[in-house]
Amino acid sequence: MHAPNPQGAASCVRPKYLRPEYPEAIRAARHAALIWFQSETGMTLSQFRDVRCWEHCERYQGSVVERHLRESAFRKAYAEQVGQIIVDRYETPTS
Repeated sequence: MHAPNPQGAASCVRPKYLRPEYPEAIRAARHAALIWFQSETGMTLSQFRDVRCWEHCERYQGSVVERHLRESAFRKAYAEQVGQIIVDRYETPTS
């Protein structure tokens, strides 16, 4: 049995004001989501995400772990951007 963490679960949470670990992956993912909505690629959202993520990750060298973290950052940012676009598009204006 492990000893409890004296700082609690909050010590595992990363504060929002810290710089993201892979900012270029986040920017690329947000841009990719915008491109998908503005074009007629013939690919699904997930197919387009996977292609753009692969293209982005191929530009960087690093360990398998670093690639996984970069892909995770890309996928998370892509999903967040897609969600934001949908909300912005279908949000009803308040009068």
